[in-house]
Formats: sequence, structure tokens, C-alpha cells
Amino acid sequence: APLPDGPALVLSPVAEAVWRVLTPAGATPQEILDAITDEDSPPDAAAALDRTLAELAALGLLLPPPVERAL
Repeated sequence: APLPDGPALVLSPVAEAVWRVLTPAGATPQEILDAITDEDSPPDAAAALDRTLAELAALGLLLPPPVERAL
């Protein structure tokens, strides 16, 4: 939770699973997907992960991914 100034936040079960993979070492989206999915996972798992990462970033719990720039 972004305390002491903000309200306590409760993560959804999916966000909690993502958070556990991200911390403490951090991980790429593909590493997270590999860690939290298996052959029985829904086909839209990657899209759901992208939404979850965006939500965590919007809450200030993650930095948004860096934007790649062409040289």
C-alpha cells in the first residue's frame, strides 16, 4: 500500500501472483507469464497479465516499462 499518505490497497489474486514473481528480484513480463501459467491456463493469459501490470503501475506500485526508442 502506498502509505502513509494513501489508502491501503488489496491486490486481486492475479495481481498477488504477479507481485510475488516480481519481487524481490524483478522479472520480465514473459518470466512472470511462465511462472504463473501452465498448459491449463486460458489463452488470454498474456493479455490479462498486461492489464494487471498496467493496473499495478497506475496504482503506483510498479514503474511503467521503459519505452524503447529507435536510435
